Amino acid sequence: MGKKVSIFGKLALLSMLGVSSFILDGSQARAASSIAPSVAVGASHSLALKDDGTVWAWGNNDFGQLGNGTTKDSPVPIQVPNLDSVVKITAGYGSSYAVKSDGTVWSWGMNNYGQLGDGTLVKKITPVPIPNLTGVIDITVSHSSVFAVKNDGTVYAWGQNSNAALGIGIDGPNDKRPMPVKIKELSNIKDVETGGYSTLALSNDGTVWAWGSNQSGQVGDGTIEKRLSPVKVQNLDSVKAISVGQGSMAVKEDGSLWSWGRCDLSGFYATCKAVNMRVPVKVPDVDEIKDIATPGSNAIALRKDGTLRSWGYNHSGQLGIGILGTSINFYSPQTPIFPTMETFDKVMSIEANDHHVLAIRNDGTVWAWGNNSSGQIGEGTIGGKKPYPTSTGLQLISNDQLQLGQTVQLDIPNGTTKSYTFVSPKDGTVTISTGFLDMKADTILNVYDSSGTLLETNDDYNNSTYSSVLLNVTANTRYTIEVSGFQKAGVRCILKIE
Repeated sequence: MGKKVSIFGKLALLSMLGVSSFILDGSQARAASSIAPSVAVGASHSLALKDDGTVWAWGNNDFGQLGNGTTKDSPVPIQVPNLDSVVKITAGYGSSYAVKSDGTVWSWGMNNYGQLGDGTLVKKITPVPIPNLTGVIDITVSHSSVFAVKNDGTVYAWGQNSNAALGIGIDGPNDKRPMPVKIKELSNIKDVETGGYSTLALSNDGTVWAWGSNQSGQVGDGTIEKRLSPVKVQNLDSVKAISVGQGSMAVKEDGSLWSWGRCDLSGFYATCKAVNMRVPVKVPDVDEIKDIATPGSNAIALRKDGTLRSWGYNHSGQLGIGILGTSINFYSPQTPIFPTMETFDKVMSIEANDHHVLAIRNDGTVWAWGNNSSGQIGEGTIGGKKPYPTSTGLQLISNDQLQLGQTVQLDIPNGTTKSYTFVSPKDGTVTISTGFLDMKADTILNVYDSSGTLLETNDDYNNSTYSSVLLNVTANTRYTIEVSGFQKAGVRCILKIE
C-alpha cells in the first residue's frame, strides 16, 4: 500500500511532480486542471462549460450574449471564441458571465443596467474582463443583478438595483451600479442565488441570509417588508443548497426541502391556498434531495438517485413531463420523462429559468426542455416548445469514463497524465487502485471531487505494491481520477475501481 500524506504534503509532492497547479481556497486546494462541467440558463439563451475550460453558447443573441462577435441567433451550441480556463459560468437576461481559474470575471451581452460590471452601459458582443475584480470563485445573475463570491467569503454586487436587489442598503427603481460594490453585511459566504428581485446567500455555517423584494415573504424573516440589506432567514440551518425565484427554497444536509414565499411553489398548494409563507416550511412528498432550482413560477428538484421532481407552471412544457398547456399546471411533484415514457434519470446537475431547463447526465451529455423560441433548447430548430428532455448533442466530459467494477490497462507516455471520470451509481465506499502490468512501476494516483478539490492522493514510491485510495462517494456525483508515473515518468499499469 502506498503511503498517505497530509494536504500540505500532497501539495508539495504534486508541485514537485508538476501534476497540477493549485489555488488555495480557504483550507481547500483546488486543482486548476480539474474543471466541473456545468450549464447556465438565460432568459432565452443557454451556456455550457466543458471540462477543458471552454464555454459553449446557443439560443437568442440579440445583445451579443453568445459572445461570438455577432447578434445572430444559433439553434446549436457554438464555442465562445478567445475564452478559456473557465471554471464557472452564469447567464442572465441577455447577458453572460465566466469566472476564469485565475479568479477574474469576464462578461458580455446586454448592459443597460451596467450588469457587465465594466463601468459602462454599452453592450459587448465578445467577452471583456471586469476591472479590479479578482479572487472570485462563484458568480450568479438573475435578470440584470449580478453577484460574485470571492475566496475570502465576501460578496460583491452590480447591475440593476430595483427593489434593493443588490443588498447594498439603497433602493431605487432607476438605481444602476455599473461596477462591483461590496455587500458589507456579508462574510463567510460560499454561495449566492438570485431570482426576480430577491437574493439568498448561503454561509459556510449552513445558515441563509436574504434581501430585496419581500411581498410574498420570500426573504423568510417573518415579514413582508422589503429588505435593503441582508437579514438572516428564520428557523433554518444545516443548509447545503439554495434557490430563489418568486418563492425561495433550501435543501438541508439531510436531503429535506424547505420553502417560503409563494405558496403555490411549496408542493402543498391544496392546503395553503393563497396564503404566502413568511418563514421556511418543510415541503412534503419530496425527499433525498441533492439540489433545487426555483427560477420563477415553477420548481425542479434533483434527487440523490439522479431522478427529478418538478411542479408549478407548465405553459412551456418546462416541467418535462410531456404535457403542454397554459392551464395545465401541477402543484404537487411530477417526474420528468423521456418521450418513451421512461423516467429521465442519471442526472448530475440542473439549471432552470421560467421557461426552459438544462440538465447534465452522468455521461456528460446536455439535455434541455421547455420554450424554444430562439433555439435555446439547442437541438437545431427554432420555435415551438419541447415538453420532454431533448438531447443537445453536446458532450461536456472529455475524459474516458470508468465504471464501478471496471479494470483498464494504461500506457502513459513520459511527461503526461491520464484522467478518467467516475460517477458512482450509489452512496458508499469504493477502492481506486493501480497495479503492475508487466513490470514494477511507481505511480501517482489523485482523486478530485466535482468542484476540482483534491480529495485523496497516494503514491507507491519505494513501495513494491501499488497506489490505492479508499473513497467515500455520493451517488450521481462526478469524480476525476488522475494517474501518472512518479516524476511524470512513463508508466504501464492497470487502474481499477471496486
